[in-house]
Amino acid sequence: RERYVNLAGPLDVREFGWDDLQFPLGCFTAANQFGAFVRKTDNVAALRPKPTLMVLTENEDAADIETNQRFFEKIGGAQNGHAMHLYPAEAMVPHPMVDPTEVSQGMSNQFWQSLYQETFRFLKEGRVEDKNFSSLEQAGDLPAVPPV
Repeated sequence: RERYVNLAGPLDVREFGWDDLQFPLGCFTAANQFGAFVRKTDNVAALRPKPTLMVLTENEDAADIETNQRFFEKIGGAQNGHAMHLYPAEAMVPHPMVDPTEVSQGMSNQFWQSLYQETFRFLKEGRVEDKNFSSLEQAGDLPAVPPV
């Protein structure tokens, strides 16, 4: 599959994803090539000292969870100032988790306000409260996120 993506991507072939969305195969090629670039040893070393927040979902249809988890460990993991949260499948959070109005695979992220808050906390303080990612109640110690 990877070989097909890399060879056929520049031909601008259309593929179907979840919800009958059409993606130019070139999008997959670009994502694959960029991912390979980021995972190069010298680039991993350059990213190691930069705090990184990674948020994934077990309902992924666009990212490889295990690859992301390995990358998280390669950049030093939590002990090196990085943070990761993985929404469990039963949380019904799809890959497009940032936009609360986007529905994918029949799901949307009902925890989007907490996601925004924890992203803010990470950018401001370099840490997250993991349990808040899956809370419908917003954290009182962070700015409130208004509804859409």
